[in-house]
Amino acid sequence: MKYLFFLLIIGLASGCTTIHKNVQHVTNTNKPASDLLVYREPGFMAGAVDAMFGENNKYFMKLSNGEFARFKIDSGEHTFQVDVDGAPEFELKVLLTPGSMTCIKVESNPNLGGAVLIPLVANLTPNFIMSEVKCPTIEHLKDYQLVYGL
Repeated sequence: MKYLFFLLIIGLASGCTTIHKNVQHVTNTNKPASDLLVYREPGFMAGAVDAMFGENNKYFMKLSNGEFARFKIDSGEHTFQVDVDGAPEFELKVLLTPGSMTCIKVESNPNLGGAVLIPLVANLTPNFIMSEVKCPTIEHLKDYQLVYGL
């Protein structure tokens, strides 16, 4: 019983992710900037939790169902992460081209279906996944809410 209680305390203590407020995306290092659009598709699975998005283990925004962000960022190679407290993060490497728009879709992990039967699975599997996608149209985003950036 003591062992189980200890594991529960460790799990709760290690599951907190901080949102960093003043992250500088354009570093003025003579690198041309790119535009990045990140959006989260509405969905039932993991719909009650925010997806935290960041880079280099610094999460700078939260996305709920039907939300998006658009901001300028240094061009070049980036490794972005999406996370939720208590589960492993998912990483995506993206090459951002100067002066162009890159789009990333965040969605709940379809492999989380087993978490309904075995809740521990949710803590061992990333709750969210990301992919670089063709940018959605303005029409597609009209029902989304801008929560970060421009």
